[in-house]
Amino acid sequence: MLTLFLSCLSRQLEDDDFVVKRRSVRVTRRQVASRNPLKALAAREDLKSEYTEVKMGVGERELRRMKVEELSKGSPMAVEALAGLASRENFSAVALKKVESTPVVREMAPYTSLMLLQVKGRRHAQTRLVEPKVTSVNQGDDFILITPTDVYHYKGEFANVIERAKAAEIAQYILQKKDMGITSSKNLIELDENSPSGRKSKFWKLLGGDETSEAVLGGTPDEDEYVEAALVAANKIYEVQDDSLVPIPDSWGQMPKIELLSSDKVLVFDFGPELYIWAGKRACGDERKVGVVLGRELWEEHYDYSECDINPITPMTPISKAKMKGTRPEWGLCAKLTENVETILFKEKFIDWPDLAQQSRIKEVKKELDRHVAPVCELQPCDAKMMLEDLPLEPDLVLEMSHLGRGVEYYDEEVR
Repeated sequence: MLTLFLSCLSRQLEDDDFVVKRRSVRVTRRQVASRNPLKALAAREDLKSEYTEVKMGVGERELRRMKVEELSKGSPMAVEALAGLASRENFSAVALKKVESTPVVREMAPYTSLMLLQVKGRRHAQTRLVEPKVTSVNQGDDFILITPTDVYHYKGEFANVIERAKAAEIAQYILQKKDMGITSSKNLIELDENSPSGRKSKFWKLLGGDETSEAVLGGTPDEDEYVEAALVAANKIYEVQDDSLVPIPDSWGQMPKIELLSSDKVLVFDFGPELYIWAGKRACGDERKVGVVLGRELWEEHYDYSECDINPITPMTPISKAKMKGTRPEWGLCAKLTENVETILFKEKFIDWPDLAQQSRIKEVKKELDRHVAPVCELQPCDAKMMLEDLPLEPDLVLEMSHLGRGVEYYDEEVR
């Protein structure tokens, strides 16, 4: 055992001779110089060396309030009104919204860019939309041509007094109220057979003619009553009920009455070339939408006037030549109307609609009477003969209790 221990010890000593000893070397680093505290303070961005004034406007508001209170003491106006007058607004900083120059296109408008109205009848003259062409104008009726800028009244040579008066009232109403899409018309252009050709040329050109165009010959004297009755007999009126159009039997074939227009209903009026979807102001929104859809479907369907005496779309065509079935014309009118916003063309279909033209004339007369107030004292000339006959007495001059009269003679009524 001892020998084994000694051999191991000697082997361990031999191995220790090859062991490499490591020395820890201390690295000498350059010491960082101390920082300048003044430069470090100046380099900081969160610190400010100058005072920045923040204007809150408190002082100005207080001065303005005191000034308003001082002014309100001797002013009858309220403090709020004085404050509004004293405030200053910078309108240059307000960006106004640009208005588009293009006109707003109204869906199913109750008018078109070119409309020719025919006034025909004797008892209740009918105002109907006819095709805007030269052959539609005849010498026996009155016509109204409407464009966005002008209103023409063509007076037929053989038109009766009722037609002439009715057409004049309608034309004046359209011009004054800017109805039927009128925008900038100022004067009513009246034409007849004796008007200069220069004035009539534009009228005929709008209807597709030229300067040499003339109105066609009128019918017989009893034609007015016959056409009037036939047009009224072709009237059709429906009411929107449960997603369908229900005819109103009492109103078919006659002129409608204003009592038919109930505020909670949606009605459809079919006058041939004119179809109106009328909605009351208290009508349900769903009924309004259904009425528009059903009205359009009725307009797109083929019409059938085989049981009528005339075709209201072409009233001047004889029944032997008239086409009693077909589609609606392109120049026709399918429009939406709301209560209290009806056009004059729609109002003229009713038998008892108030005479708006007459009411406007009454208002004009009242304005004239209000403008010319009657004077309190009325001045009238005196009669010169009475002035000469009744000469006044000469006045008496009194000095120191003596009546001297006018210095010519002694004058004393008591002594005389």
